[in-house]
Amino acid sequence: MEAIDRMDFSNNWITLVFLGALLLLVVLKTSSQEKLFGYITSFFNRGFLAKTNEERGSFLNFFYVVLLCFSSVVFGVFIMLLLELVSLVPFSFSSFTAVLGIVFVYKLLFHLVTISLSKVFDIQNEIGLLLVSRVTYFHTTALLLYPVLVVVVYSNLNVLCLLVAAALLFVTSWMFLFRYNKNLIVSKLFYFILYLCALEIAPMLIAVSYTHL
Repeated sequence: MEAIDRMDFSNNWITLVFLGALLLLVVLKTSSQEKLFGYITSFFNRGFLAKTNEERGSFLNFFYVVLLCFSSVVFGVFIMLLLELVSLVPFSFSSFTAVLGIVFVYKLLFHLVTISLSKVFDIQNEIGLLLVSRVTYFHTTALLLYPVLVVVVYSNLNVLCLLVAAALLFVTSWMFLFRYNKNLIVSKLFYFILYLCALEIAPMLIAVSYTHL
């Protein structure tokens, strides 16, 4: 099997993006070190998920908005690297800002829509932990993926290392999502699959198509 070559990142803008993400981390740590640590360790900390579920009404606060910005930056860079790898779009700042905007708006709307629907149908108590787990694991994955992105971009590691690390994080997040919400998922399997297609897979495919245009 032919090895994947390491991509050459000579653009100065990526350094500024990483520094901006680091600044956001500093703001998060200053705002609430306990919450930041909770998000980093949420895979193995169900108590943090339960506590966050109880406080779900206060998601759109300063800490969460900054965390959403950080996670959007991380996934924006990650998606850009994937698109560059398959030669869909050039690795440029203009392309990155488009991807960043799509990720940020999608995750913000995703959260607002899911919370609103759960309130409209009065099923917050039933699916609250599932929704909180999904949102929390998105941020946990971003927090753990950030140092991997930095190492891959500024070292001799090829992009395969990034793909392996990302795959492990995604699999881990879904594994714990199923573990903590097994009874709900199994009993409502059809609706869970519908949720994946409508709110997870389809928007990402549309976003990639839009970026390619």
